[in-house]
Amino acid sequence: MDLSRIVLSLPLRAEFVSIVRLTGSGIASRAGFDYDAVEDIKVCLSEACNSLLNDKKKKGISWETGVVIEFFVSGEKLTIKFAVEDAGDWEPSVETEGEDDYGLMIARALMDEFETNPEDGYIVSMMKNIEEID
Repeated sequence: MDLSRIVLSLPLRAEFVSIVRLTGSGIASRAGFDYDAVEDIKVCLSEACNSLLNDKKKKGISWETGVVIEFFVSGEKLTIKFAVEDAGDWEPSVETEGEDDYGLMIARALMDEFETNPEDGYIVSMMKNIEEID
């Protein structure tokens, strides 16, 4: 199935994490992922959002920054990329080392590919293959 590209843009606030999870769940289900894989994807989406929220809080950012999440369904895989818009002087990052990295370690384990701060301008990029069910 090829759903192409779905883009979700919303304020980077904790109350919108459930919308990100619900959107990701719908896209993953429609793409053909089984129940367990959909749940894994929802966990990874939450952890990526929480990491960005924690970074924003640590750096004392108070303005309304937006997050753009792009979902790409192509062939037998789902790719999800996070970018931040209207960040002003804030250079968002996500913790990959240290005491705050447990959620992202889980995300890294659950996804087939997971990288933070990639060179292409995204803060988080992750991919999961659709597995064949016999």
